[in-house]
Amino acid sequence: MKKILQYILPITAIIVFILVMLSGNFLKKPHNPSEDVIGYVTVLLDDVNTNNWTNAEDNVTKLESAWEKISRRIQFSVELIDIFDINNNIARLKGAVFAKDKANSLMELYQIQENWNLLTR
Repeated sequence: MKKILQYILPITAIIVFILVMLSGNFLKKPHNPSEDVIGYVTVLLDDVNTNNWTNAEDNVTKLESAWEKISRRIQFSVELIDIFDINNNIARLKGAVFAKDKANSLMELYQIQENWNLLTR
């Protein structure tokens, strides 16, 4: 019995670790509408293109909140630098929207989309 436990426990732990590390693609999907990062990015693209800066400021706050929820969920299954990249993009996006800078806002939104797509590769 003792010899069986010596094999079963490490194998079970390794399987659990592998499942956690490979679960990023599933975990980054929104489980409710308030976690839809790409949905908020799409809405922000429309807001910035139409120069609707009031809605853009509200949606940046919602995007930041959604990203906080998702980043906590995926922190063990993606590279830390990828999470930092999206954090930096959102911080720069907040500044660009506050300054009503269309070019930088669009640049950061497209960069967030690209980083999101690369998140679980």
